[in-house]
Amino acid sequence: INFDPSYDSARMTFTNPSSSEYAETLIYLDNRLVLTTKTNDVTFENLKPDRVYTVRVTTKNSDGDESNGVVRTFKTTEAPKNLLEVENLEMEIDEGNNILINWENPEDDAFE
Repeated sequence: INFDPSYDSARMTFTNPSSSEYAETLIYLDNRLVLTTKTNDVTFENLKPDRVYTVRVTTKNSDGDESNGVVRTFKTTEAPKNLLEVENLEMEIDEGNNILINWENPEDDAFE
């Protein structure tokens, strides 16, 4: 199992069994089943930056028996500082159908 994490996602690649009895692969993220697949390439999205995640990969055979699987961890990277969110975002349409957008910048040197 290999991971390629970013600050908000992680790509995982793995090898499925070559047995004729192999039916599907089950992917658990932090003890929650998130995907059942036959592919060998999965991307986890909407992850939190700078956090350790635990993945368990199991397989089922044609009889429905699930293996114990393999457990691995990966850590997302830190979020880039320039991706801070604005605050108090407001939008309105004036009488001339112009869109007016107002917000407050995050407190960061990049926004001064």
